[in-house]
Amino acid sequence: SLGANSYLTKPVSREDLLDALERQGVLHGTILVVENESEAIQLYRRMLLSSGRDYRVLIAADGQHALSTLRKRRPDAVLLDLMMPGMDGLEVLKRRPHEDWSGVPFIVVSARDPAGHPVVTRAICITRGGGLSLAQVLRYVEVLSGPLAAGRSDDPRQPEASPA
Repeated sequence: SLGANSYLTKPVSREDLLDALERQGVLHGTILVVENESEAIQLYRRMLLSSGRDYRVLIAADGQHALSTLRKRRPDAVLLDLMMPGMDGLEVLKRRPHEDWSGVPFIVVSARDPAGHPVVTRAICITRGGGLSLAQVLRYVEVLSGPLAAGRSDDPRQPEASPA
């Protein structure tokens, strides 16, 4: 629904980034990295250039610069941060040039999930002295996956805050 071909949640591992590009069929070529944090730019640049694939990296530090670059050059893929000051990644997706862009994959990278909620963790850990039986593990998975699958709060007694 965002208009992106793939979605990666920060922090992004090198393996996840390269897998996302591979799934889009981009094994070499020019990657436009649209990111406002200099540390993240350098990290993505190092990941791409050290991959052993023939990537060239273009940098755009904000949405306006990204659109300007997209009007002048056609990259093989775009790595796009959603949360940027000024014009954010969602606005870039809306305003991107539409002519001849259907073949350019846009890979969104964000510290928020696709619904816009902050990502707090990638994992949930359950420990219990004496171990867990298979039945207990299955029950815990069932209880924990219900709210996650439904997009609800982890405590059904606590209503989710609605956006203002």
